Amino acid sequence: MQRGPSSASPPFVTRRSTFGFSAVFVLTALGYQGLASDVSSSGGVLTATTLALAVVTGAVAWSAGLVLAIRARSLLWVLIAVVPLVPITSVMCAMFCPAKTAGKAQ
Repeated sequence: MQRGPSSASPPFVTRRSTFGFSAVFVLTALGYQGLASDVSSSGGVLTATTLALAVVTGAVAWSAGLVLAIRARSLLWVLIAVVPLVPITSVMCAMFCPAKTAGKAQ
């Protein structure tokens, strides 16, 4: 099966986007913990929305770290990225995982 011409748009998963999703996850997780600790308040919708945002950005950050590790073609980095310690493993992959060189033949 032949592939069509590849688009010129940049990939969604980059080191920068991994850092961004990890930062949003940390901020929303801290916000959720602050809201959830005050059970007497009536901010149930805000608390649920904050939790949902933390779960979604955490999942995206974790999968972005995994994508970066798979792109590097290193089993060690894939094993590190698979550990579900968001955002630690995804940030580690974004910072230290070797980037795929453009000159290599596939």
